[in-house]
Amino acid sequence: MAVRSFETDPRREPGTRPGRRRTAGWLRTLLGGGDGPVNAAVPWLALYMGVFLIRPWESLVPSLQAIPFEKVVALVVLARVFVGREWRWRRGSIPWAAAGFLAALLVATALALEPGRSWATTSQTAKTALFALAMWGAIRRPADMRGLALCWVGWMALYQSKALWEYAMHGRGVYRMGIWRLIGIETTYGDPNTFAAKTVLVMPFLLALWRTEQRRWLRWVLAAAAVQSVAVVVLTGSRAGLIGLAAWALAAFWSSRRRWRAALALGAAALVLVIWIPDPIVERYQTLLDPELNKSAHESAEGRRIGLLKGWALFKMRPLAGVGPNCFTISHLYLGRLSFEVVGLQPHNLPGQLLGETGLVGLVGFAAFCAACLGTWGRARHRLRRAARSARGDPAERLAELVDAAGASFLLMLLFGVPGHNLYEYNWFWLGAFLGAGAELARDAGDTAARSRHLIPTRPRVRAARRGGGSADSPSPPGSS
Repeated sequence: MAVRSFETDPRREPGTRPGRRRTAGWLRTLLGGGDGPVNAAVPWLALYMGVFLIRPWESLVPSLQAIPFEKVVALVVLARVFVGREWRWRRGSIPWAAAGFLAALLVATALALEPGRSWATTSQTAKTALFALAMWGAIRRPADMRGLALCWVGWMALYQSKALWEYAMHGRGVYRMGIWRLIGIETTYGDPNTFAAKTVLVMPFLLALWRTEQRRWLRWVLAAAAVQSVAVVVLTGSRAGLIGLAAWALAAFWSSRRRWRAALALGAAALVLVIWIPDPIVERYQTLLDPELNKSAHESAEGRRIGLLKGWALFKMRPLAGVGPNCFTISHLYLGRLSFEVVGLQPHNLPGQLLGETGLVGLVGFAAFCAACLGTWGRARHRLRRAARSARGDPAERLAELVDAAGASFLLMLLFGVPGHNLYEYNWFWLGAFLGAGAELARDAGDTAARSRHLIPTRPRVRAARRGGGSADSPSPPGSS
């Protein structure tokens, strides 16, 4: 008796009927790879993902600023996804936790020192969460999740290539902390530290796609993208980015099934980096061990300490909802200047930003969101390990790689929150969408594995059926042992 798989069940693909061959475009087939074509909503989501990441109106095509380019693209894409047959509501705690975090931001905005200033940040965060909701509901099959991950990696690779070209050929960068540093191609997320962080966050997806990709040419492309990402992190001069990259590399080495090959690859990469990195950048990274080597590095560390202290002081002044989103730098205008405060200094760490700007409501909302994401990841990993062990098939293993990549990136986001203020960044909700959809697919995989174990006859049942002259799947007659 055939078992319907969560990979091939035609009911899982919108618009497909049993016995009817579904034709898909080359792009949807390319994105899905060995898991089959993605559904029709994924290319639309990939379009807005590229527009959001590259942001051409900020630097590449300034004439687009004359029109609300991003809003138009967002409205078209979201209307297509939510109205189409591909999107569906899923079970899970992540959407409700994200809604609770947004509600906490709204409370903090209503009680902010300058509600108008806070509303600009809160509304942008809500738009990011809405797009993540579209991603979460549009991922119907493992191919859809793989396709969106591939698009994220691909858009970031194009972004990095353009930034490296401008840096090498036109000298586009910024002189900060005593060195010339690589920057992004736009202004919103183009800061060296932010650029390095969002580059490191796609590295787990790069590795997961490379491990599970069956097309050789695409494996080479992914390997080249990984090398390019390492070069980007190094040239930004971001110490937090280097720490995140090292943490991810160690985790990847520990999870590798062929650790000796991974050790050789890491050793070769480290040797190349030591030879290739310019001396000023080497000195910048050496300040991780000895901050006194560079005065600017010591000032950077001191700024993070001051940001944490100021966040705690603002929390004690306004414990319920803080000073409001994006009001950290103007709090002295309303609450007076603190004795240790540096006017205009950003929080430079997630705890100080969270406590100072959103207070207790923000702390509870954000903690609930993180707990929902990490708990969902743990349950999905457990189900996928059981499914892969039972079915011994590639689909569950490929899905497990992507789910683990999303979980690893979420942990990296928390790590980057130690030296950086990343409370309102889009990555939180995008990774939450991957984890929530992956958990639902893991539940489907577990159900499929359970049906397989039930339908595959065991050896004692086969022998009993032969003695009784019946089928191995037929029930035993009454009174039989």
